[in-house]
Amino acid sequence: MAKSMISNKMASFSIRYRAICEDDSFKGPWRSHLEEAYQDARVHRQKAGNETHIIRILTEQTMSLTFEE
Repeated sequence: MAKSMISNKMASFSIRYRAICEDDSFKGPWRSHLEEAYQDARVHRQKAGNETHIIRILTEQTMSLTFEE
């Protein structure tokens, strides 16, 4: 998973991507890189019968904070 750390090391955030088909049950794995999710979408659409499927790329961002007492 892509991860960046803020310089004070009290907070971190992660971003990940996933291809999801709106026409069937296909859900690609979570990916660290956007291009990998696009590749999952391309591979799914290349399968017979999937040429017109609508596929979204879902982006999820999370943030963690550390509070000192």
